[in-house]
Amino acid sequence: MKLMFSCKDVHDKASHYLAQDMDLLPRIGMLMHLLMCGQCRMFVKQLDLTVTTLGKMQTTESSADLNDLAKKLQKIHSEK
Repeated sequence: MKLMFSCKDVHDKASHYLAQDMDLLPRIGMLMHLLMCGQCRMFVKQLDLTVTTLGKMQTTESSADLNDLAKKLQKIHSEK
């Protein structure tokens, strides 16, 4: 296992990092990368803000509407 993460590693593991669902060594690797990479810090910060905001939203829409929204977000993500 490598200790220093790449930007791709940060992108792939950011949700686990925010959920504190990482072992100690990978978490240290993530922190080391975030200390040196402002773009990844911004990405993780934006992801955290998104997750927090969505968690606070009251769901008044149907499951079908939420599934449609999830598909649209996934499509936007895959186009990047």
